[in-house]
Amino acid sequence: MGPKDAGLATGVENTFIQLGGSLGLSVLVTLALRHAANRVGHGVSVAVATTDGYRFALRIAVGLGLLAALLVAVALERVTFVPPDELAVVVARADAG
Repeated sequence: MGPKDAGLATGVENTFIQLGGSLGLSVLVTLALRHAANRVGHGVSVAVATTDGYRFALRIAVGLGLLAALLVAVALERVTFVPPDELAVVVARADAG
């Protein structure tokens, strides 16, 4: 991607981050409320059922977060960080021939 498209790429990235967060939160709240409603249907008090529902949703969120961390650790390649100054020297030497 060229420098002239960097602004567009940043905008698209920020949009997807915002959409992902809001969609993820809405799914977790839906799961929490459905779990709570199920518990209330079985005779549990509303306060306890609500707490159980949000605990259920939090456990799902933690599980997905751990799964994502594992996926990143396994799937992404490891790269060696080269400070920008050293990279400029390597490029200049390669250009000098």
